[in-house]
Amino acid sequence: MVEEQLTGLKVILGSWTIHLVEGSAHHIKQLIKRIQASMAGAHPYYNHAWVIHFVDEAPNRIFSQWFCKTIAIGGAGKELKSLAPMDRAYTIYENMCDIGRQLTAKGYSTATHQPSQIT
Repeated sequence: MVEEQLTGLKVILGSWTIHLVEGSAHHIKQLIKRIQASMAGAHPYYNHAWVIHFVDEAPNRIFSQWFCKTIAIGGAGKELKSLAPMDRAYTIYENMCDIGRQLTAKGYSTATHQPSQIT
């Protein structure tokens, strides 16, 4: 399955759900096709989905698995909304990569932690 070949982070940030996905170009294209097909169907998984594509040639993946994290938005929402769209996307991307580096540095993986233990 495509999902087994992908790693990354899903962040729930206020009313936004943001996914940073790592994987081969082939698997990411398959995922995007599935999202597009779902949105065109009678019961879509997503409403108002935007796919922002970055290619970052990293020698290693940042995430060891798929993580999910809820973040209190606080005053960051106004700050993010004030940025130009590309600056907003890049800021979110960089912060999500930082979360991945922190999780990796702490050694989090499904082998050692349940998803509810990841904070």
